[in-house]
Amino acid sequence: MTTTKIQWTKGQDPFDNTPRYTFESRDPGYTMSTIEVAIWCEKVSDYGYGAPYHREYFGSVFNSRTECGDRVGGFRKVADAKLEVEKLFQEYVELYPEDAEAM
Repeated sequence: MTTTKIQWTKGQDPFDNTPRYTFESRDPGYTMSTIEVAIWCEKVSDYGYGAPYHREYFGSVFNSRTECGDRVGGFRKVADAKLEVEKLFQEYVELYPEDAEAM
């Protein structure tokens, strides 16, 4: 397993302008890659509708050729979400080496 430093890019969701992260143009909205990666933010309330909310980060890795994907989350810190998504991405690279471009 290769351990290369992944450079994350911060963007925003086109619908609600919440933070969205991806790397190497692997955003599902415009990627040319087979393995797509994204982290997004959702507002979550601990007590139901109308209660104070906080942000949680979720991530996904999806292989568009095999149509399989996994989701991780609700993390309070984006750093935790990035770490888990990177691990999941490495699993996909090992499972589908023909779909992973050189990083």
